[in-house]
Amino acid sequence: MENWRSEASDADCPITPNKIRPYYGSITHPLPRSISHTVNSEHVDRTIKPNDTIADSQGVAIDPHNNLTANTRNVAGTRGLRVLASLLTTLSMPLSVASQTATEPPMQTNSATLADLVELAATIVPQRASDLKWRLRVANSFIPMPLSLGWWTVSGRVVASPDTIVPGLCITDMASGATREVTAGWMHCLYQHTLDSLSLRRPNQDLLPQGAVQNLLPRGTTLLRLKEVGYHAKFRWPHLIIIGTVLLQFVLALQLILSNQQRTGWLILTGILIRTLDCVDDWKYPIWHPPRSVKKGRFYAVHTRMTTRHLLILVHEPDTQKDAYISIEDAAVPVFRARNGRNAWVEHICEQTLRLAAWSQQAASVLTPSNGFILSIVLLLGTGVQEIVSVFNDAIPHYSHREDMETHESLLDMLTAACQAVNHVSVGLVESILPDPTGEHIDYTWISSILEGDAAQVEPHPRHASKDEVLSYVRRRRNVKV
Repeated sequence: MENWRSEASDADCPITPNKIRPYYGSITHPLPRSISHTVNSEHVDRTIKPNDTIADSQGVAIDPHNNLTANTRNVAGTRGLRVLASLLTTLSMPLSVASQTATEPPMQTNSATLADLVELAATIVPQRASDLKWRLRVANSFIPMPLSLGWWTVSGRVVASPDTIVPGLCITDMASGATREVTAGWMHCLYQHTLDSLSLRRPNQDLLPQGAVQNLLPRGTTLLRLKEVGYHAKFRWPHLIIIGTVLLQFVLALQLILSNQQRTGWLILTGILIRTLDCVDDWKYPIWHPPRSVKKGRFYAVHTRMTTRHLLILVHEPDTQKDAYISIEDAAVPVFRARNGRNAWVEHICEQTLRLAAWSQQAASVLTPSNGFILSIVLLLGTGVQEIVSVFNDAIPHYSHREDMETHESLLDMLTAACQAVNHVSVGLVESILPDPTGEHIDYTWISSILEGDAAQVEPHPRHASKDEVLSYVRRRRNVKV
């Protein structure tokens, strides 16, 4: 059979001297190995006679015995030219374009990396200090806060939000003169709310030095008769919004677990569980001592010492006689509860366990690869809801009566108006706002003479710059009171 195929091939294409025969024994095109083997075994005449010369498609004579080596060199040369051409093209590009072309990752890698970075930022970003949970837990101690952006700390002892703190705010017992610095957040909110509700007044042009900036400042004295001490203690719409947000995050976590997104679902569910246990811990082991009860309501002056722009007078008057009077001073300056006895270790272990659990949950979120933006969106939702509730809910206590007194813009008249309203004055009260450098207590003596005698017979202040205007306001308030 092999001889018959060779003879037929020779008959079809006889070989004569000086005649070039086309050769089909080697295919230089890089075909797949299986196809090339089929072509060579079925359609190629492998009979090569000695001293025959073979030409390629360009008419160049090729030795049939060196055909494989020559073709290998041709392929290698072609590949080398291609590599050199691509290298020259890359070098001719701008540096920025070349680097992007060489290092650009696939689209899926970019999405996964972006999700990891966003979740990392949402987890470890510093959390904004807020006292929202203390505002809401006055009405109900078992209100967990929703998951939010930032590295969460268990039982954060944030007394007041930074945006509501009034620097240097103090409270003074008007009868005894005892003065303490306010630390409770509800007192800062109440003072700021009262200050914002007043109309702006322009300072007296005669008292301003030449070239001074003329700022519109609220000034005056306000008397509030409080029905409750502390944050508002009734269940309202902010509580419903916070609870609804927590329930929404809980349902979403269950849905993610059932839809085979185990990581995100368990992270959200674990975070909600830790915040629920934090509510139980705060209820079982409160941070502050409760305020004391007193037999009769006392008057307190809230101010910022010598920089006072507004003087706020407070007194607790509950709705019914059965309700106890609460010491406003204790509520404004709460005392942290010390850990004593055998339960101190139990309380410490519970707090550290909750903190370790919170850190572990956040560390798992950071160290494990993210599978999307769902967790970041859930944290952003919780933060947005808390910010909205904080803006529209200052949780100030309810009061039964408010009286804004008309006063001169000087501190002396504001203090005199407060003393006239409650018929109390003390050296400590006067000195905390208007300290006397000589030690003669001239301001205290002058205010005492107004409370004890007839305002029509009172002489003007001995050394105040606006003594006549102050005396006119004093007499006007006395006539209105009578």
